[in-house]
Amino acid sequence: MNVFCLTATAVSISFKYLVAEGVNVLEFTAARNIMLLLVTIPLVLYNKQVPWRDFPKKWVPILFVRMTTGQLSFALMAICVSLIPLSLVMIIFQTSPFWAAGLAYFINKE
Repeated sequence: MNVFCLTATAVSISFKYLVAEGVNVLEFTAARNIMLLLVTIPLVLYNKQVPWRDFPKKWVPILFVRMTTGQLSFALMAICVSLIPLSLVMIIFQTSPFWAAGLAYFINKE
């Protein structure tokens, strides 16, 4: 969790600096996706995996929904970072376990 907090803060700080240089949310999201791809490709090659063969076809629609909501949430977080202080964004972002607990109780009956 600490590594996640550090990297999330680093991403948010770098976005704040890039906004001052004129970078918009879509450019930042695209650059982030390219960097993630460049990190993932060596890991996939090292583990000798073939993602399009190893991934079950029945889960493709769910993967597409998850991918879309993930991109949307990252873009919205980047917009929030540009509008409000970073400390407030992190406070709001760290309330996600409380939301997950409430949803688990009401939807999954856990």
